[in-house]
Amino acid sequence: MILLLIIAVYFPFAIIALTKFSRISLIIIYLVSVLSGSYLASFGTKHVHIFFSDFIFLIIGVRCLLDFINSRKKRADFFSLSIKKDILLPILFYGIYIGFGFLSFLLVSTDKIRSLFAMVEITKNLLYLIVFYSFLKDDKRNIDKVLSWIQLVGIGIALMVIFAGYRFLHQGGDIITLLDPAKNYFVKNEIRFLLGGNNYLAGLLTLLLPVIASMAFAKRHKSLAWLSLTLAVFGVIITASRGAIIALISGAFGVLVLTLSLKIFFTLLALFLSIYIAVDYDSLAVFWLRIQHSFQTRFMLWQEGSEAFLMKALPFGFGIGMYPTVFNSTSIHNCILTAYIEMGIVGGTAFTLALITIFFKIYRKYLKLRRVKSPSSQLFLGILLSISVGLVHSMGEPLMGKHVYDSLFWLLVAIAFAFPVPKSGKLQFRPCLTTTK
Repeated sequence: MILLLIIAVYFPFAIIALTKFSRISLIIIYLVSVLSGSYLASFGTKHVHIFFSDFIFLIIGVRCLLDFINSRKKRADFFSLSIKKDILLPILFYGIYIGFGFLSFLLVSTDKIRSLFAMVEITKNLLYLIVFYSFLKDDKRNIDKVLSWIQLVGIGIALMVIFAGYRFLHQGGDIITLLDPAKNYFVKNEIRFLLGGNNYLAGLLTLLLPVIASMAFAKRHKSLAWLSLTLAVFGVIITASRGAIIALISGAFGVLVLTLSLKIFFTLLALFLSIYIAVDYDSLAVFWLRIQHSFQTRFMLWQEGSEAFLMKALPFGFGIGMYPTVFNSTSIHNCILTAYIEMGIVGGTAFTLALITIFFKIYRKYLKLRRVKSPSSQLFLGILLSISVGLVHSMGEPLMGKHVYDSLFWLLVAIAFAFPVPKSGKLQFRPCLTTTK
């Protein structure tokens, strides 16, 4: 009943967005709908966030199609977009990966329904990249708007998590337990009413966090950027997600160490660790032991997965989406190994090459921006670390369509691919609450 009510509310808004609003409005509606769907999932409605993401993504696609039909210039630009150097190699390798997924679905999969859903997920990821890229391509205003949205969403999600912490304190909890990842199971459960799971929230925050941190060094609205960064850090800690906390260190701290002087960075790091250890050393030790146990378990899964891959490396593996069926386990927490197990050596290698080309292309553009001394190079540093965080947290499952934040991952990649490189350092991003129309 709740699902039908939400659909009834969303449908007229989607029609209005299709006819009146800009595509940035559609993207915002789409991403907000993912959060709404995941909120419903917390009440036991399985996979509802996937329904919402597909529905709103269809609206975005229809709007782009209408623009294509109504504009002769866009039709002329279509072929140049299809061979655009920025995205040609990633699309080529990811397309090969999808192709082998389809062949494995037809030839070796023993659970056609599960494989079909997996095919939809990985195909949707490629569509994310193409549609977001075509919307942002060399359009500075659209990029500014998306960056403003990222800043606002980072604040909003962090505030939701902190609100869950407030509920914990209001019901008699103490601040030490709240900020202690080894103890705050109550808060961990409280967060489920927000997004269906603490790891989902943590994943969103860790993807947003490095980009927000890079915005803190922009010329405008520094105070807002630092506020969002601070809220996001507390939000990740409160979620008690071990992978997210590790990703937080590698992501946000990575931005800081490469932007600040080493002296300032290590001073801040030493101060933070000193306070935390002084407050609760025992819990920190317990948390570290749990991380070690978690990695030991994952290493065992990776060893079993490697042995399985060697058993059936050619030609199509066990079939796309078949890992849970074959191994009676929901996830191996390693997207690259999963690709090799499910699609053999060719499909797995194509997936790995798609990842390598994504990082290589973004890193090359970062070097170009740095060479012309553009302030936008800081943004690229944040995006590089952010997509790295996406791989660290659950070992890249957003790339496999396994999580609610896969769309955000591909949006960040599209921003990096579409961002124009100026001949001088004049062009820069302007993340702020208001942007020029």
